[in-house]
Amino acid sequence: METQLKIETVRHYLQNAFPEHEVHDHPGDLQHVFTIYRDGVSREVTVWRSFLDDRHAADKITGYLDHHRLVEMIRTAGNRLVIVSNLGISYEGR
Repeated sequence: METQLKIETVRHYLQNAFPEHEVHDHPGDLQHVFTIYRDGVSREVTVWRSFLDDRHAADKITGYLDHHRLVEMIRTAGNRLVIVSNLGISYEGR
């Protein structure tokens, strides 16, 4: 149940950061994928399951994402995938 609350926290964070966009998400085997979409352009954010399951309490996730500049990373990602993990936030080239 705590993991679901963390997923909802990330979803709300992205919806607030990108209010004019659609935010969709779906689970994967080792991650949860969020897609931010508007006018034919999409950005993907992968949140590793270990990040959701481990030490980050739901009420601390927003601060973590702000501290690691998730919104800025998404805006400058281009075609790269944005990855959220226990090590921080990074890009993966496509």
